[in-house]
Amino acid sequence: MRYANFLLVLVLTSPLAAQIQIIRGSSPAPQPAAEAEQPAETGETEEAEAEAPREPRERRRESVVYTSGGQRRAGGVIEQRSVNGDVRSLVQRVRSINGREVPYLTESERVLSSSDSLKISERVVQRYDATGRGTGQGMERIEERKLPGGGTETTTTVYEADLNGRMQVSERRVVRITESNGETRTTSTTQTAGVNGRFQTIIEKESIERRDGDDSGTIETTTKTRQGDGGLRVSSREETVMRMENGVAVTETQTFERSPVTGSLELARRTVGRLEERRNGSSSETVETYGFGAAGGFNVNATRMELQSVSNSEVTVNADGTVRERITFKQRSAVNSREFTEETLTQKVSRPTADGESVQTDIFEKSVNGRMTATQSVIEKIER
Repeated sequence: MRYANFLLVLVLTSPLAAQIQIIRGSSPAPQPAAEAEQPAETGETEEAEAEAPREPRERRRESVVYTSGGQRRAGGVIEQRSVNGDVRSLVQRVRSINGREVPYLTESERVLSSSDSLKISERVVQRYDATGRGTGQGMERIEERKLPGGGTETTTTVYEADLNGRMQVSERRVVRITESNGETRTTSTTQTAGVNGRFQTIIEKESIERRDGDDSGTIETTTKTRQGDGGLRVSSREETVMRMENGVAVTETQTFERSPVTGSLELARRTVGRLEERRNGSSSETVETYGFGAAGGFNVNATRMELQSVSNSEVTVNADGTVRERITFKQRSAVNSREFTEETLTQKVSRPTADGESVQTDIFEKSVNGRMTATQSVIEKIER
């Protein structure tokens, strides 16, 4: 029997939708017990879980931006990712004014060493200016360790080239994941290097996930940030409750932030997501965000929360494997709090091909005359 596995996913489809936290389940809703327990006709036991899909060998993505008049505008990003053994590569290009492709950023990651308890990788990043000439280089060293008891710790050290081309440490990020007594604890620390080379912590985040059975759970996340006196102070806290209601995955998140008036942690917004996944692969999802001010603002005079934005997603699957997703988003107007404006529409179509799949995403936004106008298209080809 399989149950919904909840994940928090940020959907970055447009400047407006990027503000919405979409809550998704990553597996089908619970199946009826009688059906799940029936043995296969061959007498064999239930098949093992399907293996995770193989990482794409190559992925090419090109974005096209349109003017308010619907004309294609130069400057779209062309992105190509590839995997060759233990080496992963990323190349980003942009189109210049004359339509020629010039490099914008290249990235290469390779495994330096690997054992049962430690894996060390290196990622090299090269940046370019508008003419395609190299402007700066960076490097990241990633160390992934397995901890006693089954936990993991990943340390990423960031280096930037100085004026003489020498690599200097600029930042370090540490993520530690441990499990104990039904709890999954994730701590992440971001540190920057000072002028004397010593690290100082600027952000510290801790998340605790608890499972209350197979189809419910909670997540508590606390974020601390560096203050002017050099100490760390809690800047925000999130409390998430996840449960199943009649086959629908429900996720409620409350976010507490420092009030600009009292300086104490107070409820800033509340997000409610409902996701229904069907056996044929289709799904319906609604996310509502409540707060005290429109368009991400904060009204110190507000006494109760009001609905600020709504996101709706519908996914359908055709017999030929084509997947279509339609996402609509609207939010309360900052000018007239009684109206919902700036509606956006995102349409995504994924079609299987002989060696992978092709994906096209079209983004529409409401223009000043009230019509939905295409503002961006993203075309992606994936080879496996």
